[in-house]
Amino acid sequence: MRSKIYIENMGCFRRSLDADRYARYFTANGFTLAGAPAQADYILFVTCAFMKRREDYVLQRIEELRRHKGKLIIGGCMKAINEVRLAQNFQGPSFAASDQGYLDTLFPDFKIKFKDTPDANFLFKYNIFQLIKHYLSTIRLDLSYLKSLKYAAMRLDRKYYYVRICWGCPGPFCTYCSIWRAVGKLRSKPHALCMEEFRKGLAKGYRHFVVSADNVGAYGLDTGSTFPSMLAGFIEVPGKYEIEIEELHP
Repeated sequence: MRSKIYIENMGCFRRSLDADRYARYFTANGFTLAGAPAQADYILFVTCAFMKRREDYVLQRIEELRRHKGKLIIGGCMKAINEVRLAQNFQGPSFAASDQGYLDTLFPDFKIKFKDTPDANFLFKYNIFQLIKHYLSTIRLDLSYLKSLKYAAMRLDRKYYYVRICWGCPGPFCTYCSIWRAVGKLRSKPHALCMEEFRKGLAKGYRHFVVSADNVGAYGLDTGSTFPSMLAGFIEVPGKYEIEIEELHP
């Protein structure tokens, strides 16, 4: 019988793209996706930790997931942002968002390696009940929070086609931010590959594109290119479409 893996993401949209790539990595190597943790041989929990209440939720959820028979693996941002606190509560395998190739060391017999699994163009399908529980655990009664909920709900619609153009952040790193610890140094995707993904989305009939990264505006600083040149390449492609830009920092 084929092994089953349950994947759960509580992080941002970039980590959701990671989760979708993890899913395709495992299915390409013969696994099936479980619909619930109780059904799984392995459980991969993609975490968020950019504020303390997210860390609190991670640890609470780890305790819940450990009750199942499946082997628990922790991914996402928690390990890099607060490794000490994670280690105090969980001693199993874990990896940061910048070290996704770690999965190959856990599954050395896989024929398809993680680096050979194409990047995701869609958000991973959320467990809607777990998503509601997560948001209830972090609820704030203010307008910005309600707007973020509306924005998140819109993004769950699979009509949005994502093109992730880079990972990580350029140094020197911001002193007030912890996310760079998890996402690592800037790594820009080749311009030609970004254009290939964009054209492929158009050919499949998608018209709502999201240009995404941990730090979109930093694209190309490590390769001698720039984000404006990348955007110019997109809009030169003929067709009727919309492009939204996420995480455009100064």
